[in-house]
Amino acid sequence: TMSTKVPQHDAQPQRLSFGFQRDPWALGLVEVPLTFGWSWFHWLIAIQKELHWVSGSGLSWVPVAPPWTALVPGLHLVVVSRVAHLIMAMQRRYGLAGLSPFLATLLALVPSFSVIYLQNSLNRLWAAIAAHRTGRAAGFSAAGSFANTERRENLRKHVFR
Repeated sequence: TMSTKVPQHDAQPQRLSFGFQRDPWALGLVEVPLTFGWSWFHWLIAIQKELHWVSGSGLSWVPVAPPWTALVPGLHLVVVSRVAHLIMAMQRRYGLAGLSPFLATLLALVPSFSVIYLQNSLNRLWAAIAAHRTGRAAGFSAAGSFANTERRENLRKHVFR
């Protein structure tokens, strides 16, 4: 008999080999305050791992800063800035624009606001990657080339409608 290995995206349909779609408002305004920042810490680690995994950077994950720094007032701004730069780099890779690492860092003075801003950007990024890899967005070919400006504009219209 022939055994068939189930691909990762079929085994976990909500994942689709991208990061998780999360509700930024529930995460930022409910979960982070109710857990006194503990979910903030875990969320920052999780999104770094997701960005690393989706980027295909290899098997070993190295955080942008020691994880405990996310819990230290002041030092958490460094972690947010570096994570924002990672998101911005991934957005550029997929023809998106919009995230400002400076604004993300400024909003991190109140971590809940930063969570809303960054998770909203991540949700748009995951949607763009899904459209790119599956060819479902208008203007995408099966190969998903972003060389054409018109294709990028079609993607923006599809993702940011």
